[in-house]
Amino acid sequence: MRILFATKKKHFPQVVGGSQSSTHDLCVALGAKGHTCAVMSELLAGDLLWLKNRIISKVSGKRFVCDHVAGYSVYRGWNVEMHVTQVADDFKPDIIVVQAGQPMLVANSFLRQGYKTVVYARDVEFDRYGGELLLSDNLHFLANSEFTAKRLREHFGCEAISIPPLVCRDRYLTKTCREAVLFLNPSPEKGVNIALNLAADNPDIPFLFVETWEVDYSPYKRQADKLPNVSWFRKQNDMKSLYGRARVVLAPSCWQEAWCRAVSEAQVSGIPALASNRGGLPESTGPGGMLVACEASRQDWSKALRQLWFDADCYERVSLASLRHSQRAEFQPEALLTKFEKALQGFLESGPG
Repeated sequence: MRILFATKKKHFPQVVGGSQSSTHDLCVALGAKGHTCAVMSELLAGDLLWLKNRIISKVSGKRFVCDHVAGYSVYRGWNVEMHVTQVADDFKPDIIVVQAGQPMLVANSFLRQGYKTVVYARDVEFDRYGGELLLSDNLHFLANSEFTAKRLREHFGCEAISIPPLVCRDRYLTKTCREAVLFLNPSPEKGVNIALNLAADNPDIPFLFVETWEVDYSPYKRQADKLPNVSWFRKQNDMKSLYGRARVVLAPSCWQEAWCRAVSEAQVSGIPALASNRGGLPESTGPGGMLVACEASRQDWSKALRQLWFDADCYERVSLASLRHSQRAEFQPEALLTKFEKALQGFLESGPG
């Protein structure tokens, strides 16, 4: 199959977040199985990749320029939904998979051109999806969790096949010295205030805060800089070194988290999670962590962290459960790839096309 992944977000390596990592791992793994994958994404201005892109764009007249720095074709430009024809004519996809960043807006543009289009829902913030459904026999849905699939059914009345994020173990598996709490994306949605309170209330525990999204982190960095036990990092293309320091991954999300890829990445190395009980986090965490209500008191969050950090028996039990949860048969890359391939093949064979 020729599969075009399309998104209104920026793509790897310009931005490294959950949806970008999931798309990257899918493209690499599908390519190894003989499929041809490409990504159409927005372009982040200001770096060398942007400069090369704009020079080629001026010379060629193409709004979206293809590069291969990720190991497969990535078409980058601005206003994805307005230029689907150029990229589709060049890549000639069998099917489109739209993900993250106003997916309905982008999907509708492809549907109007008659393409088989799949919305792979990775969050349940439906007010940010970019419009209403364009009813079509060519439109199909995937979801990154059973939680997301349920919300799609409730909101749109549509059925979605649940396929969790594919995590290529080699990119994350590492020995860890288990010296710190790792917190990715210190933003309000991800529970940065809970994380800051935890760090302030537990000065004997080191914390690593790592940027991932394109947001203004400066107010939270200023608070973190006042805490001697917090180290702050800019975005990282290779997370293995940070997981190599983690004893616990922190996921105190305050929104309806659809999955939380960081939990799955950490569990590959037996690193348990301390997470909120929001959205799909109970599903992604499973027995490999401790769940706390997002609205619980500072004392309750600290109690859970200190038990996981200092109670050796508790930690070993949850760490082992975390590793085993990552090794469940249905979560292995080959199983997820097979499910993904079958889903897309079924979509291709259904409807008018």
